[in-house]
Amino acid sequence: MYISMAGGCIGCGACEALAPDLFSLDRAQMAQLKEAEPTDEALQAQARQAAKLCPKQIIFIEED
Repeated sequence: MYISMAGGCIGCGACEALAPDLFSLDRAQMAQLKEAEPTDEALQAQARQAAKLCPKQIIFIEED
């Protein structure tokens, strides 16, 4: 799995709430990706959920 982000984050924090080991909000309240290639299945599931629930749909998942 490879995770990427592109475009207009609105700083809602949904990704950080759903996957705090993968996403965080910076000082400007914009999402930052902590790990682009998680191998842990639980983290991968969290990433998929964060991508699905992102209101701006800026989280992209590429499956292996």
